[in-house]
Amino acid sequence: MHDPPSSLDPDQLALQNQVPAEWGGFARYGDPTVAGTPRWSRYTAAAHPVMAVIAGGDSTIQPTAMIGAEHHCGFWGARPRRAWQLTHAEGR
Repeated sequence: MHDPPSSLDPDQLALQNQVPAEWGGFARYGDPTVAGTPRWSRYTAAAHPVMAVIAGGDSTIQPTAMIGAEHHCGFWGARPRRAWQLTHAEGR
């Protein structure tokens, strides 16, 4: 699902092309790093790098805590769960 290129600024167009290319690389090779995209670090038990996908080719690896702070994960994690969320989380 792409927006028409004429409706996007150059940064949005770059991001629209980057994300599916990375998903395709991951599906094909197990590594989302593909030509023209930032290098992804391997996720391990000791290291938890997270890619901050940013329009315009400015995507970077950031610490998990930084991503959590930027996206207010503490706030959302503190919200009460609804019954359907609990059922889904438990795999029912």
